[in-house]
Formats: sequence, structure tokens, C-alpha cells
Amino acid sequence: MRLPIVFLRSDCLYLSALSKELNLLIVNEKSKAKSNAEVRRWYLEQVTRISELNRQWIAQELPARERAKAAWHIRHETRLEARAMMASLEEVELLRQRDIAEYGNPDGPTFEFLVEKLKDAGLEEDAIYEAIIDGSYRTNAGVNRRLGI
Repeated sequence: MRLPIVFLRSDCLYLSALSKELNLLIVNEKSKAKSNAEVRRWYLEQVTRISELNRQWIAQELPARERAKAAWHIRHETRLEARAMMASLEEVELLRQRDIAEYGNPDGPTFEFLVEKLKDAGLEEDAIYEAIIDGSYRTNAGVNRRLGI
């Protein structure tokens, strides 16, 4: 599966290269059976890149909404790819059921869901988008502990 490319002004080349790099990693990872811990480590490596990308986007003066949408997109696609690498379809289904219960969507929160949740929490304007960006590279510590990471 080819990751969609997010186009953000002068950031297009960087994200295109990142997409190609992720695609190569995915092809390599899918060719071998992976444990949940191995998939989680791969997922964490991908997600931690969002923080550096955000610093670059800020330097390029991209608006908060654009940065938030891009960060959410990278996290979302990485989530889906990690699930595709998991050996156990039953465990993938458990994650999908959890996401339905938590977000109303088997593939995790939509961008719109996050915006509404943060509005309901009292955030406004750019604070909403900054919170989405910050959340895009934070992961569930409990899952990491259970997998020994």
C-alpha cells in the first residue's frame, strides 16, 4: 500500500521523500513476520519523526492547522500500516474494536473528531491545532510497557 503524500508548500519534497522511505520500510517489514513488540518499535520510530517535522514546518511558517492536519495524517497512516504488519488478525480486530469504542471509528480518531473533542475541552483556535500536533507524537505508555518497550 502506498502512503498518500501530504503536500504543504515547500515541504512537498521532504514529505515525498519521507513517504518513499516509509514505503521501503513497510515493504521490508511486511516480508518478515513481526512480533507485536517489533511492530510497536517500528511504529514509535515513525511517530517520533513528527516532532522534528513540526519544527521544520514552524521554521517554514506553516499555519497551525496545516501542521496539525499533516501531523495527524502521518500518525494515522502509520497506525494503519503498523496494524497491517501485525501477525495476529485477532489482535488487530481487538484494536479496531477498542478504537470504535473510544473514537467511533475502527481506524482511530479522525481529524474532525480530535478538533471537536478539543473544542469541547475548552480549547480555541490555534491551541486546538497545537494540541493535535503534540498528541500526534505521544503514544500510549501502557502499551509500550506491556510490550517491554
